[in-house]
Amino acid sequence: MATTPAFTAPSDAQDAAGNLRRFERILLPHDEIPQLVQDLLQWAQDEGLSIERGDYQADADSEGGFMRYRMSLPVRGKSTAVHRLILKALSAQKNLTLESLQFKREQVSSEVIEARIQWLAMTQMPPSWTAAGAAQPVR
Repeated sequence: MATTPAFTAPSDAQDAAGNLRRFERILLPHDEIPQLVQDLLQWAQDEGLSIERGDYQADADSEGGFMRYRMSLPVRGKSTAVHRLILKALSAQKNLTLESLQFKREQVSSEVIEARIQWLAMTQMPPSWTAAGAAQPVR
């Protein structure tokens, strides 16, 4: 007599579809990018960090149907303030990742550091971009 298993493992296709839906749910809506940038700048200011001019780059992934929005923000201030900024941003924005972080200190005894924080936000594609939308700078 054959028994029916209590649990049936999902197929690879079901797993992939479920993973895709979860990924799409965390994508930041494209029109919320300016607010994300404003939040990062405000949080840096709240921590007493001075900010140089940032660089911003939008890269479309036409196959994946999403966009990688890179933000490079050079900041200057205490290392503890940089650490708090990073923790605050990552906990507040589930679609934001820390891509890289570079520190520079003029003197070993100095409390002040210069840091270049490279953020990456995964966002929805802007409605106006075509499927062939290659990397396009955003200003």
